Amino acid sequence: MKDGTPLIIGPRFIALSSILSREGNKRAAEADNILHLSEVHPVQRPKLVARQLSHPEANLHPIPITSSHAYRIYPKDEFRPGMIIRGILHEQDYIAASSGSNITITYRNRTESRFGPICTKWRKMIVLCMFQDHYTAVPIFTHNGNDLMYKKKPEEYISIKDHRTKDEVPPQNRHGYLVTENINADIELSDVNIKAHITYSLPRKYDLPIKKEGSLMTDSLNRLITLFNYYAPRPQKPRK
Repeated sequence: MKDGTPLIIGPRFIALSSILSREGNKRAAEADNILHLSEVHPVQRPKLVARQLSHPEANLHPIPITSSHAYRIYPKDEFRPGMIIRGILHEQDYIAASSGSNITITYRNRTESRFGPICTKWRKMIVLCMFQDHYTAVPIFTHNGNDLMYKKKPEEYISIKDHRTKDEVPPQNRHGYLVTENINADIELSDVNIKAHITYSLPRKYDLPIKKEGSLMTDSLNRLITLFNYYAPRPQKPRK
């Protein structure tokens, strides 16, 4: 205490702390069991939504880091264009902000801030350009297994083919495929509908934790760079 009087912690305080601790652990455990919609079978999704709506406190607990989500900070000299990584991506929750959207962000992926809701997800990305203090990467999407038919500019995406797959699925547009190589043994086979968003490059610091997953073949990396240079917006000339 400020006046020098020792702070005496009685048995009631200890008991209360124990109760609060057990309750906090219980809620955290419940939060850990709440999955994202894309992680469950479509038949079970209605039950999952109802469960998430009944557990809004899940948003207050961090997503646990398990062995399947192992990641760390890598030195700059280990980054290469074409490297496929997985990291945590925080973005403004534009879906919740759109009144015309019929998609709902799950509580597990959404965090409230004084600036508005933030959507946080594990995101696979392809390293594209490297700079002094940061790199840019294009994100990889599954769009919940949907193709590009609902995208206004499907030409801004390109399909990705896992070199380990035996499925023969046609590419989703005229760009063809980006083909992977050297995928780590602990990485699950990629969805046949995954695609890279060519024009949506994201800046990231080297000191952000990631997980290395593999890389693109050299000719696929060259194709991605060519498409990026083609579709990247050109600076407009100032008006006179």
